[in-house]
Amino acid sequence: MDTIKIENYTQRNTSNSKSVLIWSFLWGLSLIIAGLAVALWWPNNTTVLVISIILHLSFAVGALKAHLLWLKGLDELQQKIQFQSMAFTLGLTWIALLLMLLLNMANVIEVSMFHISLLTVGMAVSSAVGNFIGMRKAS
Repeated sequence: MDTIKIENYTQRNTSNSKSVLIWSFLWGLSLIIAGLAVALWWPNNTTVLVISIILHLSFAVGALKAHLLWLKGLDELQQKIQFQSMAFTLGLTWIALLLMLLLNMANVIEVSMFHISLLTVGMAVSSAVGNFIGMRKAS
């Protein structure tokens, strides 16, 4: 009986993880395509901009739903680790974003797309660090 529960959990977790991967990939791809469409292929075209935004937001919502389903399917310990990692990431992101805005207002830096991309990389790294710390504490 316990073996069946473990197999069902493993199958569900694998399926949910694949869904997160696919939706996240499509979301990222939609951002790249939208950026290219608006900036290079059809600049100053409002229709292309609106369609790009709608498609990007659609994939973003799909990725969000996939992540929520994945989180709900985890066991309690894994959920706790993920939520603590997310809180850590959110806190660091707010600190970094507000610091960037303050430095921008003081004319120390000019916030550009490069800085925003660094922020997203920082979020990924802080999430990985948060997961690592959570797993170490759990073991």
